[in-house]
Amino acid sequence: MSLRNSSYPFDWLRTSMLGLVEDFRTDFLSLWEDMEGVEPRKFCHGSMESKIARGVCTFEHVHRGRKHVFVHDDPRAEREKFQRRIDRLKGLDGEQMFFFRIAATTEEIHEVVKLQSALAYFYNTEPSSINLLLILDRQQESGLWALSDSPGIHVGTAKNTEYTTEGMFVWNTAMGHEIVPSYIDLISPWLMKFSVTSISSASPSP
Repeated sequence: MSLRNSSYPFDWLRTSMLGLVEDFRTDFLSLWEDMEGVEPRKFCHGSMESKIARGVCTFEHVHRGRKHVFVHDDPRAEREKFQRRIDRLKGLDGEQMFFFRIAATTEEIHEVVKLQSALAYFYNTEPSSINLLLILDRQQESGLWALSDSPGIHVGTAKNTEYTTEGMFVWNTAMGHEIVPSYIDLISPWLMKFSVTSISSASPSP
């Protein structure tokens, strides 16, 4: 899919489900409103078990709003760059569109239909054209399910994991060693349901 060649607004932006819905409903005006008056600060992991991070500052200049967190860029200085990424995202088209979201909490299952509707509004298309996979991390088992009353929406679960010091890997307590989270193992079979046969490991997500 060659998504590694381009940057999109959510590559280095952490967003709540409510933030996502509002972004797509307002053409991202809600993003800039959320960032008004926000000052940068350091982000550090709290004290955790010996195998996990202890007070390590992962990001030096974090801009945290109510619904958005910039972990790498300064939204005040780089708005033009982000607008180009937003325009690039909006320029995507196709009869069927595919998006995946790694949920912050399991409560997002109750909001995922709103996200599908907001994406349809953003792209001026029908919700049936929006295929959405919601991934629930740190679960007991891995699996992939369709929501029977919401065509186009699937829920995937990934086994229980915790982030390590670097924030890039995960600690699998059952295996006893560090592994990379296997989201691709969920995304690939989901895409194959629609005869999409390849995916870049760098695919951006909302």
